[in-house]
Amino acid sequence: MMPALFSQLALYNKRMNQQICQSIAALPHGELWADKKAEFVSILGTLNHIMVIDLMLLARLNQHPLHPDGFAPLKRLVDYPATKGIRQTLYRELAEFTKARQSLDQLISDFVADTSEADYEVSLSYQEVGSSTDSKILSEPFYLLMQDLFNHQTHHRGQLLTLLDQLGIKLKTTDFLVIIADDYCEDS
Repeated sequence: MMPALFSQLALYNKRMNQQICQSIAALPHGELWADKKAEFVSILGTLNHIMVIDLMLLARLNQHPLHPDGFAPLKRLVDYPATKGIRQTLYRELAEFTKARQSLDQLISDFVADTSEADYEVSLSYQEVGSSTDSKILSEPFYLLMQDLFNHQTHHRGQLLTLLDQLGIKLKTTDFLVIIADDYCEDS
């Protein structure tokens, strides 16, 4: 049940990211970086933040005790820039970002497909993300850490939708059940 649920969340994530990247493709570079008084300042600032956290959380999920050598799809994490902080800019150009986003969304889908029901029953220990050297070691069930990956994306995509709305840009839909439907077409 868990792999199937997270597979649907990965599909939703992929299709939402495709919609967003397509909807902003015609915006001038300056508009993508314009200060919108948002938490991560701009449209591309917010998109970069989502990707930075995706990479951090995927690295954390790759420390699974049932997979001492890591999950095979997550070996591709080395293809991405090293993460240095939550406000890091990984990609300044939209085309470069979009290509990396599509690749990362496929990696996430492949990773979820590589999980088993048993993986979700295990807890992972990890170091809390923080700026201090005395950050705590925490332990959470794998399924909650997976849920955190998708919740974080959804939270910040909601912020992006507000920024896009202010520019008069509307997405086709954001409805989960519509987007994961077999007959959903990203291009229409």
